[in-house]
Amino acid sequence: MNGDSNHIFRTSALDGQPLDSRPPRFTWTLFAAQLWLLAAFVGMSLFAVAAKLLLTGPNEARPTAVLVLGLLGAVLAPVAWWNLACHIARAERETRATDAEPAAATAPAPIAPAKPLLLSSHR
Repeated sequence: MNGDSNHIFRTSALDGQPLDSRPPRFTWTLFAAQLWLLAAFVGMSLFAVAAKLLLTGPNEARPTAVLVLGLLGAVLAPVAWWNLACHIARAERETRATDAEPAAATAPAPIAPAKPLLLSSHR
């Protein structure tokens, strides 16, 4: 081996493959999907809080506030889950379109078929 390449920071592996200069294409799609996921959990939490306030018997909350809180959670959660599913489906479609690009024109030459091995007993 070369004496200079024995050093830990001077290896040829550091000069390997260059970093991808393109920014990720799905950053904003996945960020929006995460926000919709957060909204879905907030909606489910609102619905759970309203159910708890309704079932705990005498409470200080007004019944209209509990009803509005429950309806808001009941509407927000499914809408957020639906939008989350749409964003993930869009990201999957874009990924499939990127992955389905045609292969390079310089395909390796086909390998010659191997000859069958003749197995014999060595007794």
